[in-house]
Amino acid sequence: MRNQTNSLRTPENDTMTQHPLRTVGRFLLLTAIVAWAAVGCIEPGPRINRVQTNLIDKSVFEGEWWFTHTTIGLDDSTAWAIGQAGSGAPWPGATANFDIASQSGVVGRIRWVVDEGFLFAYRSTEIVQGSSADARDPGFRGQPLAAYRFN
Repeated sequence: MRNQTNSLRTPENDTMTQHPLRTVGRFLLLTAIVAWAAVGCIEPGPRINRVQTNLIDKSVFEGEWWFTHTTIGLDDSTAWAIGQAGSGAPWPGATANFDIASQSGVVGRIRWVVDEGFLFAYRSTEIVQGSSADARDPGFRGQPLAAYRFN
C-alpha cells in the first residue's frame, strides 16, 4: 500500500505553488534594483541659479565710506524716552545725535566687511589718536558701527 502522507498536497510540500511565487518575487526585486540603479546613473540637469535679484558685486563695498544713522520712523513715546535719556530728541529724518565712544556726532569713516550672512561697518579711524599701532594699516578695523544681516 502506498504511503498516504506523500500523496497529500499541502502548501508546504507543493512545489507547483511555491515556485511561481518565488519567481515573481525575485523578478520584482531584480526590477526594483535595476530601476534604482538606472535612476542613480541619470545625468544631472542644468545648474540652477539661486542668486537673488538685485545682486551687487562685493567690490562696491571696498574703500572708505562715510556713515551715519538716520531716523526713519519713530512714535512720540519713544522719542520722549530717548530725549529724556539725554541723547537729544529725535524726529523722522534726523541723523543720530551723539556717539558716546568718540564723544562726537556719529558721522564716521568706515570700511565695510562682507562676512557670511552679515555686512559689518567698522570705523576706519581711531577714536583716540595713537591708541592703536595698526591704525594706518588699510585693513584696520576699529569700533563696529553697524551690522546688517542678509540671506
